[in-house]
Amino acid sequence: MKKKSDKIKNRYIIIIVAAFSLILLFIFLGTKIYLYLNLLLGNDLVILLDANKENLFLKNGEQEKINIKISSITNPFCTPICSSKFTDLSKNIVIEKDNFKLKTPSFINKEFLILSNNKGIGQNLYRFDLECRNTMSYLCKTKEELISKSILITLDYDLSDEEKRIRNESGERLASLINNEQQISSEIKKINKAFDEINKTIIIDSMGNRIYNYIFEINEINNNISEIRKLWDDDIINLNESLNKIEPLLQSSISKFNELNEDFILEASAYNNFTENITSMKKEFEKYNNTKVNEETFEDARIFMEDLNNFIKSLEKRDYIFTKELSLMILYERFISLSNDINKETLNLDYVLYTTINESKLKTISLDPPENKFTFVLNDPVPMCCVLGKCERCCDEECKDDKEKFPVILVHGHSFNKKTSAEYSFDTFTNLQRKLENDGYINAGSIYRINYDNITMGILGRTNNPLSFRVSYYFDAFSTEEGSVIVQTKTDSIDTYAIRLKGIIDNIKYKTNKDKVVIVAHSMGGLVIRRYIQIFGSKDIGKIILIGTPNKGLKRNILNVCYLFGTDLECRDMNEESLFINKLNNMNQQEVPFYNIIGTGCNMNNENGDGVVVENSAYLKGAKNYYVNGTCDESSFNYFHNSIMDINAYPEVYDIINNSLRE
Repeated sequence: MKKKSDKIKNRYIIIIVAAFSLILLFIFLGTKIYLYLNLLLGNDLVILLDANKENLFLKNGEQEKINIKISSITNPFCTPICSSKFTDLSKNIVIEKDNFKLKTPSFINKEFLILSNNKGIGQNLYRFDLECRNTMSYLCKTKEELISKSILITLDYDLSDEEKRIRNESGERLASLINNEQQISSEIKKINKAFDEINKTIIIDSMGNRIYNYIFEINEINNNISEIRKLWDDDIINLNESLNKIEPLLQSSISKFNELNEDFILEASAYNNFTENITSMKKEFEKYNNTKVNEETFEDARIFMEDLNNFIKSLEKRDYIFTKELSLMILYERFISLSNDINKETLNLDYVLYTTINESKLKTISLDPPENKFTFVLNDPVPMCCVLGKCERCCDEECKDDKEKFPVILVHGHSFNKKTSAEYSFDTFTNLQRKLENDGYINAGSIYRINYDNITMGILGRTNNPLSFRVSYYFDAFSTEEGSVIVQTKTDSIDTYAIRLKGIIDNIKYKTNKDKVVIVAHSMGGLVIRRYIQIFGSKDIGKIILIGTPNKGLKRNILNVCYLFGTDLECRDMNEESLFINKLNNMNQQEVPFYNIIGTGCNMNNENGDGVVVENSAYLKGAKNYYVNGTCDESSFNYFHNSIMDINAYPEVYDIINNSLRE
């Protein structure tokens, strides 16, 4: 009996173990199936970034720490593998690179010390970039797609207290230095101009060499002062030292100029006296015109007149002034003798004297008195903004309406699964945003919070490069005593999303200080921006680029899938027979350039399309419509409607976007 009882007991144990193993197997297989279905429904990997500060305001020499918190949402059996990069965008230098695994649900903190070791005033940009992907394993079902997130950090720097003190002390010295140099430069130009006139007929080579050497010297001083003026904008600390070097040089140069000026005045006075003596003798001789003289005096006067005209003609040839003065002195003595003869004659005056003297080309030199003292005023230092190693004057108010600098807002489409995190929506434009940066559009990351505090007004609009932002209308905020709280809400109507987009657009305009924005919208995002324009107008929009947008709505078979996984209100609005679509296409569209990219190549019940939107529905009247051909794989839920955003697979899509942005 005992053996029979033991056998029964062993049999029960085997059955229990088998049942338990079977239950574990079902649980295991069920988990795998659940995780796989979860992946198909869009749940894979979400990366979250948060910085304790995104806008820093430091004086030169100060420093501040920023802390970046990194976390993830993913399959609990997956461990994301990540790489991070912290970059000084202004110098285009990578400060730190790191590779790590991101355990879920824990987080990682990254801390960076930002030092303002700048000169002058301006803005620097920094950015933290994170890329993560899951790796396929037995229980980790993943697409292994690379997910990226970025946070842009601004550093507005100003002069330190010491720099301001030095600036106040050295500003008057620098202004005086510039004024004195400009005064001397102006005077030496007058002297040089006068010398050029004298030098046409008078040989004064030594004076010419002195003037030439002095002009060279003052030009060198001018070049040094120009370099010092640059220090006023970006290196106040070295300004005093440079002033100490240049001020003695200028004082020495002023002394040389005074000596040169005195010597030239003597040369010019001698030249003017010589010229005036010729003119005076000419006028005295011409007084005897029509005077009656005797034959002998008449002949003497004729010979004198001929010699005087020859002398005046000879003055055009360059010679030393003392040589010309000697010739003039001889002529003058003859003139005095002739004058005496004419004045004392009283008999036999049968000859009438006619004086015809050539006009002398010598003109007296007028040395104008020195001009009033120059009043050069130093302006405040020019703010400099550097991006990717290129430094330019910061683009503040003067760039407000510059079309080439309007920010680009990337608006996602409909979320396939209402239960997935809204964070997935940001991933639509990962590759596009990265590619845009290569063409000058700085990746400014994603916008979550909307705020209008004074410190953020225009903070992102100072750089001379346009920025791109990933945004989502799936986030909203409400205020509490502790501050604003960000919440996800994916179950609203497109009208509600348009209102949220209004807040995003207004805030980006506020932060970039630009008159308009440019919209690039995918799928339902295109309906959101079109509805936005109908409600709020197009005054804030520069242009709109649509990609795979169901402009005339979705057909019934696609809607069935939409209602199965998506939200009712979104699916209702996108119905081709809905009131929303009817109003959208029967109200006047505001005047704003539209560029519309239509996906084609997938068979959709004997119609062509991108697997979700048929061609006819995507077409938009009044827009520039572009067609891009692709493929669909329905067995793996891989539709061209989504993969059209893979610009590596479809580079023509990026070309259309890039050309449209620059058109």
